Amino acid sequence: MSVTVKLDSSNFRAKAEQAAQRAAQITMGELSAAFQQSFTAVAWTWPRRTVRSGGEVAGSPRNLIDTANLRQSHSWAMTGPYEATFKWGARYATAVHEGAHIRPWGDEDADLVYLPPRPWCRATLGLENVDGVVVYKLDERLRNVWMGYLGAGG
Repeated sequence: MSVTVKLDSSNFRAKAEQAAQRAAQITMGELSAAFQQSFTAVAWTWPRRTVRSGGEVAGSPRNLIDTANLRQSHSWAMTGPYEATFKWGARYATAVHEGAHIRPWGDEDADLVYLPPRPWCRATLGLENVDGVVVYKLDERLRNVWMGYLGAGG
C-alpha cells in the first residue's frame, strides 16, 4: 500500500515572500538607526584636539559629532524589495567616512590637513573593527524577524 500526499505550496511561497520583504523593511530601518548611533560612540581616532562649536575640546578617541550637520543630513529609502540606500547629504560626508587631505575651510593658502577615515558604515556592519561601535548583525536580525513574521502569519 502507498499513499501520495501533495501540498499546494503556492500560498507558502507568497507568505514567505511577504514575510521576507517586511523583515527587510524592518531591519533596514533598524540598520539606519544603528548607523546614526555610531556617530555618538566615543570610538573614533583623532590626531589632534578640536574645539567644537559648543566650546568643548575633544581629543582621541572621540565621537563624530561637531555641529551634528553630518548626522542630520542622513536619509534612507528602500530601493527594492530587499535593498535600501543610505545617504548622508553633507558635502564632507565622504571625507569623514573615507578620510581626506583638505585645506581647512577651503582656504587655498592653508596647509593640507589629514582627516583620518572614520568609516561608521563599515564599523556598524562589522566589516571594520572599531571598539565602541555596536555591530548590527544584519543577517541574524533579518532571519529572526523573517521567522517571526512567517510564524505569526505575516
